[in-house]
Amino acid sequence: MKNISALAGSLFWKIFIRIRWFLGLSRKQEAEIGARTPDFRLQDLSGRSFTLSDSFPKKAVVLWLTNLCSSCEERIPLLERIYQASRDRLEIFAISTLGEDRATPERILRTHQMTFPLLLDPGDWVGTVLGLPHPVGACPLYNLLVLDTAGVIRFKSHLSAIGDEALLDALHVTALSDPGGITMTQSGSHDVINFKELAARYDAWYETPLGSLAHALEQEAIFRLAETKPGERTIDIGCGTGIYTLALARRGAHVVGVDPSWEMISIAREKFRRVGLPGLFVLGSAEALPFRPGSFDLALAVTSLCFVRSPDQSIKETHRVLKPEGRLVLGELNRFSPWALWRRLKGLFTDTIYNQAHFWGKRELERLLRRRGFCVGAARMLLYFPPWNQRAVLKTYRLFETVGKKALPGTGAFIAIKAEKEREGKE
Repeated sequence: MKNISALAGSLFWKIFIRIRWFLGLSRKQEAEIGARTPDFRLQDLSGRSFTLSDSFPKKAVVLWLTNLCSSCEERIPLLERIYQASRDRLEIFAISTLGEDRATPERILRTHQMTFPLLLDPGDWVGTVLGLPHPVGACPLYNLLVLDTAGVIRFKSHLSAIGDEALLDALHVTALSDPGGITMTQSGSHDVINFKELAARYDAWYETPLGSLAHALEQEAIFRLAETKPGERTIDIGCGTGIYTLALARRGAHVVGVDPSWEMISIAREKFRRVGLPGLFVLGSAEALPFRPGSFDLALAVTSLCFVRSPDQSIKETHRVLKPEGRLVLGELNRFSPWALWRRLKGLFTDTIYNQAHFWGKRELERLLRRRGFCVGAARMLLYFPPWNQRAVLKTYRLFETVGKKALPGTGAFIAIKAEKEREGKE
C-alpha cells in the first residue's frame, strides 16, 4: 500500500511540474536570488520519498544538483561535516543529474557513506522547474542553491567554483546563524592557474594591435579547417571567455562551451546575453567531458590542450563525444617558434600563464591524434611575424608570412590541425 501511495505521489508531482512548465509558469520562478523555490518530491535509491516543503519552516535547505563527477566527490566530505554539525536546522538534498543511471549514485553512497539524502531525478524535474538547463550527465551552471527557512533562494553558485570557507560564509549569512564549529581540511597544494585574475584581463589581449591581428589570422585558419555548417552540434573545449563559442554561434551552430573556470564562463555567458544568441555553458574538465558518446558533429579546442594536465585523456574524451566522422580542429602554440622562445624568456622574469603551458610541435600533435583513433587531415601553420606590438611592424605581416612559410616553414607561432573520427567498421 505504501509503495502504491508513493508511486501515486511521485506521479502527481511529475504531472504537476510538467503542466507548470508547459504553461510557462515555472519560467517565472527561475533560480534567482530572492525567488521562492517551487515545491517538488523525489525518491532516493531505496524508494523513500522526500518533499522539499517538509523542511520548512524548521530548517534551511541546500540543493545540490550534481553529476557526481570526481570534482563533486571531493566536496562530499565537507557537505557531510556541515550536515552532521547542523542537521537539526539544515537539510541537504543532493540531486543526481545522471538521468536513469543508478549505478553511480549507488557507488557514491557506498564509498562516502553519505547520511544526507541523495535523490534521483531521471526526468530532470528539479532542473526544469528551477530554470537550470543542463545536458543529462552534466551539472547546471548554478548547481548549488541555499534556501532560507521560508524556501527563498539566498545564495547560488557552482560548488566546484567556490572554496570551503566561501561556502561556510554563505551558509552563515543566508541560512545558519552559526555554521556549527565545522573544521576545515587543507587540500594538497599544487600549481594552478589563477583563472579569476586571468579572466579579468584575458580579452584585453585581443584589443591590442598584435593580439587583434594574431586572432584574426588564427580564427580564419580554424574556421577554414572546421567547415562549420548551420545546425551542427558543436562543442568548444576550453572555451574561456567564449571567443570561438560566439563565432560558432554566429555561424549558425548549436554550441556548448566547456571550461574549468567559473569566471571565464560568466564572461562568456554575458557576451551571449548581450547579442541575444543561444548557447549552453558547462563548468567542466576536458579530461572528463560530461556528455554522452556521439553527441557532437564538431569539436574545437583552441589553445586549451596546452593547459590540461592529461592531453592524452582530453583527446580520448573528445573522440568519445564526437559522432562517427565528427571533426576536431585543434589550435595550439608551436614550440619551435620565436613566439614560444619569447614567452619562455619572459617567464623567467615575470609570472605569466604560459609558464604553466606545454607548447606543442606539429608532429607531436599528429601522433597524439592518431594514437587516440583520429584520422589526421589538413594542417596550417601561421604567425611568422615577430611578436612585437608595433603597428609599423605589423603592417608588413604579409611579407613575414610569405617569406617565413618558404624559408622557415616549421617556425610559425600557431598550428591548426583538422582530424576526423572514423566511422566504426570503416576500413
